[in-house]
Amino acid sequence: SLFSLTAHMDKLPGGRASPILKLDIEGAEWSVLQATPVDLLARFEQIALELHHLHQLDNRAFNAAAQLVLGKLAVHFTLCHVHANNFCSVAVVGGFPVPETLELTYIRSDLVERAPSTTVYPTPIDAPNYPQWPDHLLWYFPFLPSTGAMRFPS
Repeated sequence: SLFSLTAHMDKLPGGRASPILKLDIEGAEWSVLQATPVDLLARFEQIALELHHLHQLDNRAFNAAAQLVLGKLAVHFTLCHVHANNFCSVAVVGGFPVPETLELTYIRSDLVERAPSTTVYPTPIDAPNYPQWPDHLLWYFPFLPSTGAMRFPS
């Protein structure tokens, strides 16, 4: 049997610095984050995760789950880095290009001053997941600097 994220957090000793959460669990991140209370997520200082199956955003159930999870993260976190996994393709969903897999880094919002992004991804410090292929450029909505909040097609 597997432990929930809540059960793992309950094992940590009290009085420690805020932990960092890293999730790369090949699609299971959606159910783990759906089941995790917002107040437990807020205990993390940073969250680095890979989101899989984004090409399914035109599926109503998947879209609803994605909006729920990303909405939970937005309560206490600011997205500070994005990288498209170039081992996966880019699909068109609702007229928008969508990488099938994104790597996201969030930082708890109380630790930063929020400002519109001026970053074009990938950055010079990013590297392709699969070095034989070029990285995916995120030069389109919502990643193009100052295009506003991320919204998924309904």
